[in-house]
Amino acid sequence: MVLGRTRTILFIVYLISYITSQFYFSASGSLQLSNYLQLIVFLFIYLIDGIRVSVVKTFPFRLATFFTVYTILINGLFSLIYSDVSFLTSSLYFVFGLILFYTTLYFSQFILEFNRFLLVSSTCALLLLFILWVLGYGNYYNFPRFNGFFNDPNQMAHWCLCLCTIPLLHEKGKVSSSSILLVVISSFLISLTMSRSAFVSVCLMLVYQLFFLRSNPKSILFLLIVLIAVIFYLQVDGFYLDNLLFYIDRVQSTDINDQVDVRGYTRLLDYPEYLLFGAGQALDERFNSVFEIHSTWAGILFYYGIFGLYIFISIIITIIKKMKSSQGILFAIPLLYGFSTFSVRTPIFWFFLGVAASQYFKYEKN
Repeated sequence: MVLGRTRTILFIVYLISYITSQFYFSASGSLQLSNYLQLIVFLFIYLIDGIRVSVVKTFPFRLATFFTVYTILINGLFSLIYSDVSFLTSSLYFVFGLILFYTTLYFSQFILEFNRFLLVSSTCALLLLFILWVLGYGNYYNFPRFNGFFNDPNQMAHWCLCLCTIPLLHEKGKVSSSSILLVVISSFLISLTMSRSAFVSVCLMLVYQLFFLRSNPKSILFLLIVLIAVIFYLQVDGFYLDNLLFYIDRVQSTDINDQVDVRGYTRLLDYPEYLLFGAGQALDERFNSVFEIHSTWAGILFYYGIFGLYIFISIIITIIKKMKSSQGILFAIPLLYGFSTFSVRTPIFWFFLGVAASQYFKYEKN
């Protein structure tokens, strides 16, 4: 009984960290306030319940552990070669991600109505960001590109996309007014970032949602009312037209060759000798660049080689195999966004992955 109550308290703290993960008070790549809460929760879980064997034995978690260890080996090797500890720092992102992965799987095993809590928490988090935007709080990366309290718009877009997807993964085709509201709010917030890649993801999300609305007239009516209300507000405020024109200009001025180079895809062709085992993740100036690769898939391939990419894809495949086809489509949307940003090192990605893998478990009584 005491253990059950303690788990519940820790889960509440974990959800608070989930809601507040949108607030960045320090530089990218460093621990934020929400991350400290997540580490505290993990520490207490370990102290009260040790390492849960049922979680550790889960195939996706074992593969994620193998992947993390592999990144440590590769980065450790290049850290010795170049006498630079920044390689090891890169692996710390994956270590922290593995902790979040474990913690999420742990709670999914014991918390009744786990998904319902996620739906409420996601909605609260997105509504909070929306209200703050309406009140004039938050930052603009390059007006009118809104990035809230993140360090750049793409971080915000990815966060919103994951928060929308996370609770919907276990809806199993059932559509509610709450889930529609979640999709509408997240889509609107993502549109504020003016992210070209995120726009594609939003379209896929709306198509997915509408596909399951065909047999639910009340939900369709609710969706239309919300959309009309939002568009009316934007039209009155003069926001809609101005930002639409800005976005169209961004799309038209896009240099495909430049984007391919900036996101690191050309590096795969220029330095093929690293594609087998990887180049390690640091000192990008070795490759005549001051930026890391802006793609999850190209980044893992280049930094950790074909072998590392194989392990990572294996994690994804083992999770998808347990899903229905509709769930698999939804699960793939944030992964597709990874083609234009290195999202795999962000904490919210591992939370998303943990929720997706939680279908391996059935709820157990405290």
